[in-house]
Amino acid sequence: MRRFVGARTLGLAVLMALALGGVLFLVVTRGGGDRSAIGVGVGPRGAAAADGAAWIANADSNTLSRIDEHAQKVTATIKVGKAPFGVTVGDGAVWVANARSNTVSRFEARTRTAGRTIALGRYGRRPVAVASGEGAIWVGSAKDDTVSRIDPLTSTVAAAIAVGSSPGGIAVGEGAVWVTNAKDDTVSRIDPSTNTVTAEIPVGAGPAAIAVGDGALWVANAKHDTVARVDPTTDAVIGTIHVGDRPVAVAVGAGAVWVANVKDNTVSRIDPGTNAVTDTIDVGANPAAITVGDGAVWVANQTDGSVSRLRP
Repeated sequence: MRRFVGARTLGLAVLMALALGGVLFLVVTRGGGDRSAIGVGVGPRGAAAADGAAWIANADSNTLSRIDEHAQKVTATIKVGKAPFGVTVGDGAVWVANARSNTVSRFEARTRTAGRTIALGRYGRRPVAVASGEGAIWVGSAKDDTVSRIDPLTSTVAAAIAVGSSPGGIAVGEGAVWVTNAKDDTVSRIDPSTNTVTAEIPVGAGPAAIAVGDGALWVANAKHDTVARVDPTTDAVIGTIHVGDRPVAVAVGAGAVWVANVKDNTVSRIDPGTNAVTDTIDVGANPAAITVGDGAVWVANQTDGSVSRLRP
């Protein structure tokens, strides 16, 4: 099954844009459910959703967009560091990894007021991924092959942990921190109680992103066009699922695993009960990040500066 949203329905988009005075707000009802596209900043590369909002990191405009999940519009645009690639929500705050500033920006989620900018120091060059959980904020730095542990109470770096080569995705769950190493084709497992790597798990070629949910780890292998399903109790790959062209982001929620395929402008929906792709959805140009929140899937489209909202 294939569904369509975004640029594939250009005629309808133009009509809607004219009706709204030039502001594009695309709604499509084809194949069941509703989908929409919302304009954000330039080059969105990161996405997170929590507490009625979707947060989008715009790498090429050095901003963070807040989308109200109910109003389906941008309600705040916040300046952050240079080239924000990753974003997460945790401990009452929004955390943004700024790849070219080698910093993490912290904002209060409820008030959207600035907290502080955290310098990662000598072991935090090119931070591209960030996740929260196990009482900390975890930041993967691609140039240093490290994960920095930030204490959310003090907003300071508490530890720097060596992982594999070119860490690019990070997730927390099942009692551990999980990091994809793109050049090693592995996932590092970190014990948060000791800040040590306890396993290196071979997955597929070019693992770019990881998510935890439904009792498994889901790893998007960008060079294999697959998703590896890993059992967190045995650290073994128990399934390999073929998806679209160059999967670079993955999220779990709303009863499915969702994979953004950057080269063919699609999202693959995987049924975790069968490990089968049950839907392929056309979105905007070069989807680079994906998250689930408020009963919807949010897809950041890097090239056209938009977010596609998918109703599962």
